Amino acid sequence: MLGGNVSSSELIAIVTGIDFSDYVNNDREIPASSTLHNLFFHLGYKFYPYKNITIDTGLGLFKTIASKTELEFERNFAYGQQQEQMEKDVDDYMNKIYTENLISPIIFVNLGYSF
Repeated sequence: MLGGNVSSSELIAIVTGIDFSDYVNNDREIPASSTLHNLFFHLGYKFYPYKNITIDTGLGLFKTIASKTELEFERNFAYGQQQEQMEKDVDDYMNKIYTENLISPIIFVNLGYSF
């Protein structure tokens, strides 16, 4: 598992096996962004303890079902021929991480007031 503190160049190196030490140093990174598509299910109940006050309670589950990860290479990127394959490899790898490992149980209580 990668953990939450990996740089984009380290991620690409892990996934593709390409060493970026000649291209990327500590000051120069490859911007990466992910878009997550999630489902949220919950069951709950709303209480009306007083005239204008409501209390909502519930249990839920938050699950990522798909993702898209994109890399933003500079124009003078040294690995131009391999760029598309790197992007596909990183996208596939991160999609697997997100969809298999990103599941969050949720318990909530909301207090509301109606005017």
